[in-house]
Amino acid sequence: MTLNLGLRWDYYGVPWENNGLTTGLLGGGNALFGLSGRSFANWMKPGINGDLMQIIYVGPHSPNPGQKIYNRDLNNFGPALGFAWAVPWGGRDKMTVRGGYQIQYLGGGRGFVLDTALGNPPGSSNTANYTIPATDPYFSLAKLAANPGLVPVQPTFLPSPTSTTIPLTDRTGLINAFDPNFVSPYIQNVTLSVTRNLSSKLTLDLRYIGTLSRKMYSNMDLNSPNFLYNGLKEAFDSARKGGESSLLDTMFNGLNIAGAFATCATNTGASTPCAAVGTVNSAGVLQTGAMHLRAASSTQGNLANGNYAALATTLNTLTNAVAGNNNGDVLRYSHAFPENFIKTNPQFNSAVLESNFGHANYHSLQTQITLRPLAGVSTQTTYTWSRNLGVGLAEGANGAGAIYTDPVNRGGDYTLQSTHREHTLVNYGTFELPIGPNKLLFSGAHGALARLAENWQTSWIVNLSSGSPGNITAQSMLYGNGVPDIVGPFDIKDHRFGWNEGSPTGNLFTDSSGKPLYSKIKDPQCNNANYLAPWLSGFCTLNAVANSSGQTIFQTPLPGKRGTFGQNRFENLGTWTTDMAVQKRVQIGEKRSMTVRMDASNIFNHPTPGLGGGFFAATAGAPDLDMTTTTNAFGSLTNKGGNRQFQLKARVDF
Repeated sequence: MTLNLGLRWDYYGVPWENNGLTTGLLGGGNALFGLSGRSFANWMKPGINGDLMQIIYVGPHSPNPGQKIYNRDLNNFGPALGFAWAVPWGGRDKMTVRGGYQIQYLGGGRGFVLDTALGNPPGSSNTANYTIPATDPYFSLAKLAANPGLVPVQPTFLPSPTSTTIPLTDRTGLINAFDPNFVSPYIQNVTLSVTRNLSSKLTLDLRYIGTLSRKMYSNMDLNSPNFLYNGLKEAFDSARKGGESSLLDTMFNGLNIAGAFATCATNTGASTPCAAVGTVNSAGVLQTGAMHLRAASSTQGNLANGNYAALATTLNTLTNAVAGNNNGDVLRYSHAFPENFIKTNPQFNSAVLESNFGHANYHSLQTQITLRPLAGVSTQTTYTWSRNLGVGLAEGANGAGAIYTDPVNRGGDYTLQSTHREHTLVNYGTFELPIGPNKLLFSGAHGALARLAENWQTSWIVNLSSGSPGNITAQSMLYGNGVPDIVGPFDIKDHRFGWNEGSPTGNLFTDSSGKPLYSKIKDPQCNNANYLAPWLSGFCTLNAVANSSGQTIFQTPLPGKRGTFGQNRFENLGTWTTDMAVQKRVQIGEKRSMTVRMDASNIFNHPTPGLGGGFFAATAGAPDLDMTTTTNAFGSLTNKGGNRQFQLKARVDF
């Protein structure tokens, strides 16, 4: 028995900008909640529980050297335990058991995130342009020398040396801040293996490998528009099906948000000219808030499609000549709604909290057989069964928050990751051809014939893998990651895909004759008066999927609901490829040799379309599983990919 014990301590410092321009928030990162308070306690609960957020400079060389963007993380102690045991039974040195457990901490990198959060807050940068006069369009270095003040172009304002407060009427910017308790992510590695020598040339390995990632870097937009916890969903539901809403009547009272030439839909579906809410129009119809929501061009499309998040975002910045021309003035007009009625921090459009929301679990069982050189052949075969699940392992692009179906219930997005492959089989090996001196063939060759016959070798790699997790995309009726409701028979393991003859196109789901099984149709709720007023059905662009009998299989969820089919439920097409090579080494004297090698990739020319989860999936032929578009048939494949390739190489060694 051999036992290894260790303990590692890692420290990753808190970053700061050397010129004292490290952006922070007055009171720390929790000030990102703004008027809603300083924690998640009052998140998504309209009501003033805090002060306006102020941007300041923190860290060394700044006016606030004692404040950091987050607290130092000093307890990164990573134990390591490993053992190896030569089992005394079944033959000496025949079997070994190994295992281990280790915690590793991560840090560093993330330069773009740090640059966005620390160095580019609202109010710290601006764009200034010099416009070349149309009467004198040629700009020469002589003119620049005569006017040295033109370059660099002077900024229109300078950053505040103390603090900056973005007004409530702005509501357009992006701000990033770090959780004060931001820590270094860590990974727990767990291994257990048994190695058995079946003979002097043959070895069997059985392994369990687990990788548990915890507190991974991730972020979230605290300003996800609130429509679930403030009464807006119920108001939108009523307006969508042709009803009324006292909340909308109060919000738009005395205003005409639909425009002078718009028509308002009554409860019966008739269209009448719009007047201010609470007044009677020229046709004698009392105007209501729901009528205006159905009629306004800025809201009727999202209302018809049940996109309540976008609808709430529109209301958050809606302007009106009577209410005022500042963002949010429509909400302020009645004095009935707090500034954070829709957005947690109404000073900004997006308030992104950088934290440790991500975690993942990878488990695998591996079997490996190794054959050491025997009659010129050596090979190794590995089979792996694994599952890779996680949530919150990504950050939004360009400083934006990560996308969750519902940020209040982030755990609902715990699912198979794009890198998951349930089954993987890999075999590789080499074969030293038995020809040449002292070999099976031409054993007595000498001179030029011997040099030509000896040192031939072939090699191969065979990869067989399950497909990536398949995800059917529907319009999100919450905040993101939209998936459909399943309402008909669908076998997630039935993959009778087919390629169109003589064409690189095909379909993931076909019948025995090769015809597609499914097609995209208009979603049933677009024509259901229980959910959508007939007057609005023409603005509804939601889609569903039906089988060849016309039965609806997948449909868009109702507004505010998570799709019942779930994320990454079925498996895309698996892949298999075989690469081979043959090489010949020619000895040229004692110190020099030349090798000529021919490589063949995907030698059997098997189609390997990119089926989701890869960066180049769109160009490699990913199937169309997007219900929100009608460009292609459901499940269509547009590119086989994976063409066979040959490569000839020559190398001289000396």
